[in-house]
Formats: sequence, structure tokens, C-alpha cells
Amino acid sequence: MVKKSECTLTCPKCHKAWGKLNYDYDSCVVADDITITAGKKKKFKDGDELECVLCSHPYTNYDIMLNISESGGKGG
Repeated sequence: MVKKSECTLTCPKCHKAWGKLNYDYDSCVVADDITITAGKKKKFKDGDELECVLCSHPYTNYDIMLNISESGGKGG
């Protein structure tokens, strides 16, 4: 079984932490990998656009990769 790593999702616009991402390095990020920790406690569904729940800033692949690299890839 592959251990997932965890990182905090911090918005590049409002600079506030709003969620946690549990991910595997060798797979795609899916909606079930994200847990909201601040603001409106919504649940992302597959196909939803990922955005900060505090300021609605849309996330790009670059933003996700930046959050992962800043976390140092803490294993779970």
C-alpha cells in the first residue's frame, strides 16, 4: 500500500490556508484528496474547478505543485 503525502493548500492570492491535500506523487489529484479546513465547508466533486473557499481564487496546476513543494512532501 502506498502512503499518501499531505500538504496544506495556501491561497496564492489571499495567503490564507484553507485546505489540506492528501496525494500520491505518481497519481493525479482528485476531488476526494482535498479536505476543507477553513471557510465554507464544501465538498469538491470530480469535475469541479478547484478554487480557494475563502476568496474564490481559481487554482492552477502550478498552484498545486507550489503548495506540494512548499510542504516538503510530509508523508502520512
